[in-house]
Parts: sequence; structure tokens; C-alpha cells
Amino acid sequence: MPYLFRRPNPHTIEALERIGVAVRHARRTQYLSQRVLGRLAGVDQGSISRIENGLAPGMRLEYLARIVAVLGPLTVGPSLESQRLDALLGINRESNDEPERRDEELEP
Repeated sequence: MPYLFRRPNPHTIEALERIGVAVRHARRTQYLSQRVLGRLAGVDQGSISRIENGLAPGMRLEYLARIVAVLGPLTVGPSLESQRLDALLGINRESNDEPERRDEELEP
């Protein structure tokens, strides 16, 4: 049976890119090269590169777990879609402000 590659949906692609940014940021913050991180995590350098570039939709979760075990917790930012929704609702997550209530607009 031939291997069939399914292209991930746009939300998955965006999530993979955000995870890659978080891995790259954590690695650089700790002054690690991809090669050194790979050795410490037991993952080849090419896999690290693919993760950081959001090009690893079929990557084993175990590889990401090994990387996180070396780097520590990752901070993955919100998606563009959730940022747009926050803007529409008046939410500023950086300041922890509550959105302005507009109950009067909701009443019939």
C-alpha cells in the first residue's frame, strides 16, 4: 500500500509554525546550536530544523517531548485568528485587562 501524504489544514500549519518559533526562541535563548540540541535530545539536527521551520507535520510527538525535556517549557504565542478575535472583543492579553462590557448592546 503506497504512502499517502495529506496536507495539513491551515490551522495545523499555523500551529506548527508557532511551535517552531517557540523551539527556536528557547534554543537560542540557551545559546544552543541545532546540532548540540539534537545531541542532547537524541534527535537529529535535520529534525530540529524541520520543527523550527514548521515543516514537520508527521514528526513523532516523542521527538518534541525530548526537545522540551532539554529546553524546558515552551511559550507558544496565540494564533493570528485568536489575535483578531481578541481585537474584535477588545481584549489585551498582555495587560490582563478585562474587555469592556457591552451588556446594553445585547439586550433586545
